[in-house]
Amino acid sequence: MASYATTLTATYIQPLTDVERINGGFNTKFVIPYSFVAQASATTATDVVTVTLGSTPANWVVDNARAVVTTAFTSTGTQTLTVQVGSTTSIAAFITAQSVFTVASLNQASTLPVLTNATATAAVSLVATFTNAAAGSPSACTAGSITILLDVVDVSSGMFQP
Repeated sequence: MASYATTLTATYIQPLTDVERINGGFNTKFVIPYSFVAQASATTATDVVTVTLGSTPANWVVDNARAVVTTAFTSTGTQTLTVQVGSTTSIAAFITAQSVFTVASLNQASTLPVLTNATATAAVSLVATFTNAAAGSPSACTAGSITILLDVVDVSSGMFQP
């Protein structure tokens, strides 16, 4: 198993409008196309690709999370590919490992409202971790897209700007 890291570019990060925030309970949208997962060097069956979404403020809390596989991931040879969403402190704090091979809404971790791993007084990176657990490899991904919605709040000011 090897780990590969990449950073989501600003093009794929969108702060939501006030209306979207009120209606959905999220303030930031991250869209990860398959090309961020299909790292050319990630060629073994148990490789992990970590996509850094951005940084939190210094005094933060995440109180709502959801991911939506908008286009099912496809791959030549890969049998199992899951995503987890969290922070560098706890990679599954917001969304626990779930498959990205089917169009679906992925619910937040049942422990998220408890805020055990979703709050801190020091800035950390937000991450989406894709794990290939069987045959094939992340480099074999040929299609797919996932949208991650988070409500990241700067406790000091009550707002978060990515």
